[in-house]
Amino acid sequence: MKEVKFIDRDSQEDSLVIVVDTIGFGFNILVAIGKDKFADDWADWDFENQDNYLASIDSKVWACFEFGEYKNLNQPSDLIGKSICVHDGEPMYPKDEITKIEAIYKVKDYFPYDELIEEEA
Repeated sequence: MKEVKFIDRDSQEDSLVIVVDTIGFGFNILVAIGKDKFADDWADWDFENQDNYLASIDSKVWACFEFGEYKNLNQPSDLIGKSICVHDGEPMYPKDEITKIEAIYKVKDYFPYDELIEEEA
């Protein structure tokens, strides 16, 4: 699996898995929504339908968000010092604090579900 480099929000086409380290939880996964099939499927997903690839991914990540959705959250490095519960902003508890960005991958590479792989065919 090949790591990717985040350039900027405007050129972020692919949804990204961001592997982070936290004070109290160790390594965890966030997903930065892009402009791809995963993003479209995520936006249309009925959360009551738990029998699909989206539910599987949702059970493995702390949060999905978009860069620019929250003030001062425009690139991966902006996550450092913030809560693993991205929607909270500042950490409510010390153990929630993100301390490091470990790696960045495309969602379709990190989670190679047929629904995402077929998009390239």
